[in-house]
Amino acid sequence: PSVATYRVDARPAFLASNVLNIGSYLPDLSPNTLAAIFGTGLAAGEVLVNDRPATVYYADSGQITFLVPPNLTEPT
Repeated sequence: PSVATYRVDARPAFLASNVLNIGSYLPDLSPNTLAAIFGTGLAAGEVLVNDRPATVYYADSGQITFLVPPNLTEPT
């Protein structure tokens, strides 16, 4: 499965189960689709999916919406 991480200076809080595909609200992240992270303290930072930067479209303290990188590969 794909792994989304989030880097920021503050301490954001979210569970892996709260990283969801926007279309289905299921935890499958597919290349070139929108996904969201739901949690707390998320307003600023960088989203990485399998160590690849993702484009962030929306961010506030409770949600980040981002594009899963189109060149996503599974971790080895």
